[in-house]
Amino acid sequence: MRKTIMLGIPDLLFESKVNAQARTRGIATIPTFTPHDLLSKAHGENPELLLIDLNAGQLIPLETIRSLKQDSHTSSIKIVGFWHALDAERQAAAENAGCDIIMSRSQFIQSLDDILSGKLGI
Repeated sequence: MRKTIMLGIPDLLFESKVNAQARTRGIATIPTFTPHDLLSKAHGENPELLLIDLNAGQLIPLETIRSLKQDSHTSSIKIVGFWHALDAERQAAAENAGCDIIMSRSQFIQSLDDILSGKLGI
């Protein structure tokens, strides 16, 4: 069972739904709002997982993910990224950045319980 996850989800309504589901499983969540905030909290909080909206321009998601994966202290954080609409080009960009799992937003919602419980192998 996961203990701590980071959320890079600026849509507050959507983030609150993810947060609520995590809390029902006893998982602590760490919200992030900027690339610096995300990277700083990744170093200080040692989360096991990052759930990130790849459309969140203010997080500069692909660059931020690359930074996490290139840093020896944070490279082991598993990353699930989701796009509002997924296509082959976006899939490849997210994979190249270092996302462990990439999905559409609707797939993410449907799989959230499996993601939080670790059933997806991450």
